[in-house]
Amino acid sequence: GKVMDNQSLVENADVVVINCGYSAISEMLYVKKPMVVLPVANHAEQWVNAKVVEQTGAGQIAVEGNFLKVLQNVTTNYESHLVAFEGMNPASPGQGGRDAAKLIERVIANEGQL
Repeated sequence: GKVMDNQSLVENADVVVINCGYSAISEMLYVKKPMVVLPVANHAEQWVNAKVVEQTGAGQIAVEGNFLKVLQNVTTNYESHLVAFEGMNPASPGQGGRDAAKLIERVIANEGQL
């Protein structure tokens, strides 16, 4: 069944296993949790997001055939993945709408100029 207290689960986890949707990844970047990411087949944007996670060092990509090996690798190299979050300062979750509204207001106020 669906777990209703996801925030508590994530806060108490050392490593998270997630799909590669933008929301899932951005939330884990905010809470600075190393990730094992599982891109959903036939969703090109998830593969792009997964590559970003891997390139930043925040986690690794897994597929069905190598999931356990990748999970073990991320947990074994936990400290090195934490280093990837140093210097990252993602926006607070839930603030994206407010930030977008402010940007729109600035564009309107400046007649289309950022």
